[in-house]
Parts: sequence; C-alpha cells; structure tokens
Amino acid sequence: MKTCPMCGEWAADAAIACPSCGESFEGRVETEDPALQKVKSGISLVYYALIIVVLATIVMVFFGFQLVNAVRRGDAAAEASAFNVIRIAVIVRIIGMIIGFIGKLFCLSVPRAVGASGAIFTSVAIDTVTIAVSLASFAVEFPREVNSILGLAGLLAYVLFVIFLGRLSHYIDRQDLVRRANGILTMGGVIIGAMLFGIIAARAIPIVALIALLVGLVLILLLLARYARLLYELKRAL
Repeated sequence: MKTCPMCGEWAADAAIACPSCGESFEGRVETEDPALQKVKSGISLVYYALIIVVLATIVMVFFGFQLVNAVRRGDAAAEASAFNVIRIAVIVRIIGMIIGFIGKLFCLSVPRAVGASGAIFTSVAIDTVTIAVSLASFAVEFPREVNSILGLAGLLAYVLFVIFLGRLSHYIDRQDLVRRANGILTMGGVIIGAMLFGIIAARAIPIVALIALLVGLVLILLLLARYARLLYELKRAL
C-alpha cells in the first residue's frame, strides 16, 4: 500500500491513480532518496522554527505595549514583569531563528537534479553573513545603513528559499505547491509595494499612508500563513 501525495489516502502499490481523488501516480518522483529525506527534515525544522519565531514575536509586541503602559503609570512591578517576559521572548525568538538556519543547512543536501542548489546555497550564504554581522554588532557599532542592508539581505534570502521550495515541489510533481510558492512570491511583491507606497505617501496624505501600512500588515499575516502551509504540505509530500 502507498499514500496519495495529494489527499493522503491509501492506494494499492500497483495503482496508477488515487481511488479517492483521482490524482495520477505516473511520472511521480520517488522521495525515499536519503538526500530528499534530509531535505524533508530541514523543511520540518524551518516549519517549526517559523511557528516559534511568530509566536515569540507576538508575545514581544503584546508585552511591549504592556511595558509602555507600565512606564506611563509608574508601575515598577508591572514594568519589570513585562521586561522579563520580553527578554525571554527574545531568547526564544533567537532559538527559533537558529533552528530555522539549521533546517536550511539540512536543505543543502538537495539533489542536483532538482535544479535548486543555487537558490538554497545562496540563501544560506546570505543568512550566514547576516548572522555574523548581527553578532558582531554587539561588539562593534555599525552605521544605521547596515541595518537596512541586513533587512534587504534577509528579504533576498527568504525569496531564494521560496524559489527553492517551488523548484523542489516541481521536482516531485506537486504542481499545486508550485503554484502556492509562486503565489507567495507575488504576494510578497504586493506587500513591498504597499509598504513603499505608505512610506512615500506618509508626508503628503497621512491617512492613505496609514491604510497602506495596515493593508501591508494584514497581507504579511496572510503571507506567513500561506508560507507555513507550503512548508507543512511539502514536508508531508516528501
């Protein structure tokens, strides 16, 4: 017996199509390759790392507001409590980022036949430089422009990783996941456009800028949800 990569239902080993959803098994790539299994482990780590980072960030934002309110009220106990929670959330977020980076390292085992080696190697290289500079910033004071460059570098690394996921999806003949990866890239472009429009319009039309930024934030949440689903579905398909 084998499971359908599309719906997860069982089918006979000799079946050429899924009896439940009709998905064809012909031309599909077997994913028992040890290299692909290592990539699967890497994608799983990136998936769980994303959840950890998002939850830690939400905690940081929530208790950040609590900290501001405590300072305004002059409540020292509440201020200390909120600060401690934020500090723990920061540590958890860093751990999540490390797990995600380790996951990407696992993905370096991707077979050359996938045609995604360049994307994942470049993504990991950018992340390595970004992490090194971030750690160095604790000892050396860099110009403010460096933070902007790091932000753009991180965005590029993210785009390359999604491209890697798309090509991997194509290799295992999961065109639905290919479309999902392309949709994520398109949505990312829309978000960047909305944010840039908000920044440019901030001086001339503040209310329009605020709306554009709010739309951008909502789209970011949707993007993260779609990204998490892509990771989840892909690790199940491998």
